[in-house]
Amino acid sequence: MRASFFTLLLFVSAVGGAQVNSYEISFENAVHHEAHIKVSFPDVANDTLKVRMSRTSPGRYALHEFAKNVYDFKAFDGKGNALKIMRPDPYQWALTGHDGEIHISYTLFANRGDGTYSQVDETHAHLNIPATFMYAPAFANRSIEVDFKVRQDLHWKVATQLFLVSGTKYSVPRICTILWTPPPK
Repeated sequence: MRASFFTLLLFVSAVGGAQVNSYEISFENAVHHEAHIKVSFPDVANDTLKVRMSRTSPGRYALHEFAKNVYDFKAFDGKGNALKIMRPDPYQWALTGHDGEIHISYTLFANRGDGTYSQVDETHAHLNIPATFMYAPAFANRSIEVDFKVRQDLHWKVATQLFLVSGTKYSVPRICTILWTPPPK
């Protein structure tokens, strides 16, 4: 019996000129298990942008309502004008009235470091990405940059599998393409 094989090529790219969704996370109120998160979405073409918190986490076979830990949600356009915010369901926000640029800020309550949820206190921050960061499904192909604004007085160090850009800024490049070569006959 002849062994069949396939080739899977994954090209990861941060293509010059490609749009990047930017995140910033800070921990000013870590003593109360809070992280403050800012998100910027440039070049928004549709009238309405839907952003959401995940309801699942890799390796977990249950629904989790991560949005229940989000409060003080605000959204602005590129000029700082407040956007109209609607909640079509408990884990999603629909934003309208923008000028092609959307900036979001929210507070995450994170007091459960169990591998599924996130935990923040003055000793550390353990962040599960689906439980921490909102995303826009319409921009799934965009690269992401995350800037960790850690408090100097806590002497934290960032440990992550994300790619270092510089300083405390890390990235997740977008996946350009996956090529599959069928096995030879």
